[in-house]
Amino acid sequence: NRYSEGSHNSVGSANTPYSASSRTSPQRRALQARALFATSHENSDAASWSNSNNTNNYAQDEDEDKPNLWSHLSPNDIATIIPPLTFQSHKGSNGRIGVIGGSPQYTGAPYYASLSALHCGADLSYIFCAEEASLAIKTYSPELMVSPFYSQKDLEDAVGDTEREELLIKNGVSTIGKAMERLHCLIIGPGLGRDARVGKMVTQVMKMAMGANVPLVLDADALYLLSLERYSSILENRHYYSQQNSKKQQQFLSPSPIVLTPNIVEYRRLVKAGSKLDDAIIVLKGHHD
Repeated sequence: NRYSEGSHNSVGSANTPYSASSRTSPQRRALQARALFATSHENSDAASWSNSNNTNNYAQDEDEDKPNLWSHLSPNDIATIIPPLTFQSHKGSNGRIGVIGGSPQYTGAPYYASLSALHCGADLSYIFCAEEASLAIKTYSPELMVSPFYSQKDLEDAVGDTEREELLIKNGVSTIGKAMERLHCLIIGPGLGRDARVGKMVTQVMKMAMGANVPLVLDADALYLLSLERYSSILENRHYYSQQNSKKQQQFLSPSPIVLTPNIVEYRRLVKAGSKLDDAIIVLKGHHD
């Protein structure tokens, strides 16, 4: 039980830096990180946080010329990011994350995205992928819940049959839609591929998520979709989708955040296409993120 392991003595101390390479579960590592941060907060101020021997090389960059993220963070900053473990918590209290991605050709990217969420302390991580990718992803880790939302073979067999294609698209959107209310955040794009029909499903899911006020993180092939003319203004209408949901809930709901994580090539493509990125948070990846 992850909550019964929560004492500082059982998961490490300030003198035992958290090792990302240790052979422990993601939840165990998150507990170790919490213990390290909590102990550092108790025994040091912000200056000793970045310089003391307690944190050793964990907060230090081998190359002093490189920017050091940790030097700008205090324990209080970390505390706002990592949910506290309490005896009132239950499975799912600290984050239920959905990842839409994983095509027959690309199975690794959604796995890494989902596992990263667990490493940061999320409780549950779901992957929605192609049926052909699901078995491979399931074998990567028993901690991930994998749900196929379309079959590439079925899509190929339906070429030329518009009615069947539309039905497959509708069923795919419905599969994710049924899980939407359980999710705290939805990540779209890792290993998604560029099949036009899958793209149509995913853009409908984006609208659904914005309407349900589910925060979105868009990466990789989801960013490619935004660079296409027919989808370039989809984020521009996020306030409309949110307002429609507010009317249903009979209360005002401000739009949930949308985070884009392009590399320089993807960012240039979005700018060149004139994609409407109003109010989106852009994390530009590069030599210095």
